[in-house]
Amino acid sequence: LFLMAQSNEKLGYPIKAIKQYKKILKITPDWLDVYDSLAKVYLRSGMFRNAINVYKIAGSVDKTNIDMYLKVAKLYRKKGLLKNSRKFLERILIKHPNSKKLLLELGELYWKAKDIKKSKKYFKKLLLNDPDSHHALNRLAWFCSMEMDCLDSGVKMSRKSLDFSPDNPSYLDTLAELHYKKGERKKSLEYIKKAIMINPKNIYYRLQLRKFKKKY
Repeated sequence: LFLMAQSNEKLGYPIKAIKQYKKILKITPDWLDVYDSLAKVYLRSGMFRNAINVYKIAGSVDKTNIDMYLKVAKLYRKKGLLKNSRKFLERILIKHPNSKKLLLELGELYWKAKDIKKSKKYFKKLLLNDPDSHHALNRLAWFCSMEMDCLDSGVKMSRKSLDFSPDNPSYLDTLAELHYKKGERKKSLEYIKKAIMINPKNIYYRLQLRKFKKKY
């Protein structure tokens, strides 16, 4: 049935494929790959809400599998429903309060929404659950660059993030910013130049270099 559904999908018969995927799920309701395939057929057929519902059901089938919920959030984002994405994951987090994937995703979503307070909250919790999360270390280090009494702590976190990912230009930029705020222009120039060497096409890093050449 699964092979037939895939064949019908490739041949351009989505309705047949949908019916077959649904039939499979009646027989084996815990087969997550089938939920994923069914959701993708719905998406290719322009049935966004149906795809969302399929991923939500899949998440409830295997409560340890956060990926299906993350796919729901991703679909909301693709449709520009950023608030829906955040609120949905926050509801899921109540059931999975220590999920590293959920905490990381929420931290990033609120970072993009420029809600520093909430972003910081989720990254701090992520760091408590995963002290080696270089993503959380880098974000929290960047937040420290905005507070003069947090610069030294920021440098420590930034250096630790680079221990895990030494060639990450974004992390190098964070460390450069922290040194700049501390008045250590030589070090800030050193790290931003490294970031530019790794990603020479990034305009932002070049603007940072120009900024660091001036006195803070």
